[in-house]
Amino acid sequence: MADAATGSPFSGNISGGYGRSTSRTERAPLEFAQQPEFPEAEGARGAWWEKLQQFGGDPDYGAISPDWADIWENAQKKVRQYFWGSPTDPGLVGKVKASAARRGVSESPAMEGAISRMGATESNVISDMATQEAQSRAEFAEGGRQSYLQNLMQLSNVRTQGQFWTPWEQTKSSQWDVSGKAAIG
Repeated sequence: MADAATGSPFSGNISGGYGRSTSRTERAPLEFAQQPEFPEAEGARGAWWEKLQQFGGDPDYGAISPDWADIWENAQKKVRQYFWGSPTDPGLVGKVKASAARRGVSESPAMEGAISRMGATESNVISDMATQEAQSRAEFAEGGRQSYLQNLMQLSNVRTQGQFWTPWEQTKSSQWDVSGKAAIG
């Protein structure tokens, strides 16, 4: 078959193409921008550090201790009043003596033995109170120590405020395309 326009026995068209497109983003490493330090915050941390140093030398680590001597004295007084009486209450020993007097056995050795046993019981109660006071003091001091250590840890974790940012971002791209046409005719 011949091409009608040219009269050539060959007719055709050749065409081709190739293309590529890529894109790549590059970022700089993160940088930290520190905010300015306020003198008030720096002074507060310094003052708190000094106070924590003082607390470290205190047996209760800065915890405000109750008046242990007054507590002990009041507790002993109440125990003595329970056993031996007070101006308003005869106490346990007074009640035992009154009961023995009503029965007419106030001078018996059995009553003296009962009073002696009450004295021993009083001694045991005071001993138990001393143990409880020692435990309370130790728990109090440990609570102060824990608070002291927590404050040290919090102070050591204080960081200056700021933020991370990327200074630049760059996108690189490359494109190329090849194409061609050929006609045989």
